[in-house]
Amino acid sequence: MYKHSLANPGTVAALPLVQQTASALGVDLVPKDITARDDIADAIVAMARERIQALVVIEEPLIISNARRIAELALQQSPTAP
Repeated sequence: MYKHSLANPGTVAALPLVQQTASALGVDLVPKDITARDDIADAIVAMARERIQALVVIEEPLIISNARRIAELALQQSPTAP
């Protein structure tokens, strides 16, 4: 899963490179548009439901300011969580 905000021009510019890298590695990229703090939990739950095994985030203010929340939610949804 690739978390990004289409409202951020830098993120939009990075998406083709991330897609190219994923393709070269033989993995599927599942972009999720995160535009507000409330989108984060929904995206993490979707990640678990879709059995997505990795998370890539692009540094941007919304993601950086919620990094701890993203990590905590991802750990809660992990199939190996205690």
